Amino acid sequence: MNEIAKNVNSPKKVSKKVFEDVSSKLGSPSFIVAKEVSRGRRNSLCELTIELERALFEQRVGSIPFEVNALDRSEIVEKKLHQLNEEKQMKRSAAAAANRRNQELLVISSSRRQAPDSRPSTDQSVDYLNTDFPETEIENFMDKKLYRGESAKERFWGIYKSSRAFKDQSNQDEIEDPRLAYIKFCESRNVMPKAGILIKPEGIGADLNLANQNLSKSSILPIKEAIYRMKMPIESVDLTGNLLSNQASIDLLTALDDQASHLQVLNLFGNRMGIQAIEKLASGMPAHESLYHLNVGENHLGDRAANILLKSLADSKSLKFLNLSNNSIGRSSECSQVCDSLALLLWKSNSLENLDLSWNNLSGENSRKLIQRIPHSPSLLNLNLSNNALGLHLGGGEPAAADFEEVISGDSPLRVLDISFNMINGRTAFCLSYGLKHNAVLEQLNLSGNPIGKKGMLYLLACMNDPESSSAIE
Repeated sequence: MNEIAKNVNSPKKVSKKVFEDVSSKLGSPSFIVAKEVSRGRRNSLCELTIELERALFEQRVGSIPFEVNALDRSEIVEKKLHQLNEEKQMKRSAAAAANRRNQELLVISSSRRQAPDSRPSTDQSVDYLNTDFPETEIENFMDKKLYRGESAKERFWGIYKSSRAFKDQSNQDEIEDPRLAYIKFCESRNVMPKAGILIKPEGIGADLNLANQNLSKSSILPIKEAIYRMKMPIESVDLTGNLLSNQASIDLLTALDDQASHLQVLNLFGNRMGIQAIEKLASGMPAHESLYHLNVGENHLGDRAANILLKSLADSKSLKFLNLSNNSIGRSSECSQVCDSLALLLWKSNSLENLDLSWNNLSGENSRKLIQRIPHSPSLLNLNLSNNALGLHLGGGEPAAADFEEVISGDSPLRVLDISFNMINGRTAFCLSYGLKHNAVLEQLNLSGNPIGKKGMLYLLACMNDPESSSAIE
């Protein structure tokens, strides 16, 4: 290092020979050499540092042709660095295994010297040099502690770094450890494993929380193989915001088939499920005896897919929460069938408490069937119908929103009703105010974003201030 610094301290510009000497003799990061250079000629510090880093980079991953574009260049670099890291880990694992074996042989030999009488006979002797010692202790894969907390994360990366993760497997189906299966299938698909896919913070989130992981087509297979091997009961799954395609959704739902009786929460919000994926979900619904929370919002299902799902939920005895928001319901001629299925669900279900149908296209006569069934629902407490078109006058008759007068004045247990941004006018607001006088259960009514005008507001205020009114809204 001193010799290099001496050459660089010369007043001349750094020559190519000096640069080659520096890069060839460099045994430590470039900032150490830069520190030495800074004692002498400071003007060449930046230039030399850049050249040193470039030389180190080419020494590690090799030169890349100049005509390769930036995207391909980054992929090449990433693959080569990943390959170098794997080779390093293999060497370290081999050295660690050799050290362990040497230690075990030393312990065996020392125990033989201390207790010669306990030495096995010649015909029963053990060949310790050819015996495979277990690398890890036997683990219970039904224990949730294997997938929770910092210690579980350290154990995951320990499996990744160990020789166990890289030795040849004649049959990958024989792998029992879900973590090892995930790592092995990631390796086969050239996908970098993420501990956060399987390992979660202690006591936080779902048992299988894959929300907003930007899952690609290549990363689905390792996750599916890990789920197949999870022997512990999975009670909650969160797949929010992954834009999963139709086939990817089917693959993950198929992997969860064995968990159907345990699953309680299934969150599929913000994906791109198609009719085939909904058919797969609907076909397995009878087995979901404990499912009480289902969120398929923002999947743009359309009327046909929504109708298939709603029919499968009609006989559910455990469902309490259902989100069908932003699914383009009401845009086709099959909207009537969807509303019929919704009305049937409200009539038959004794458990449904929260229903979200916001950001759809519900309007007209078809929506009246749904609204007229609300008073007959024995359990519905929270209904969100915001951002629809229930206030539109279609066909010259009264808008569907006017039927909420009967809903509010009836015996419905509904406590929260959100009909904001539905084009409701002052006349419909008058109908609602009349129903509010006779309702002592409803606690919240959201009418924001509607053109009810001054008269509509006065009707509602008069209702709430009427001493004879039984309204619970303040």
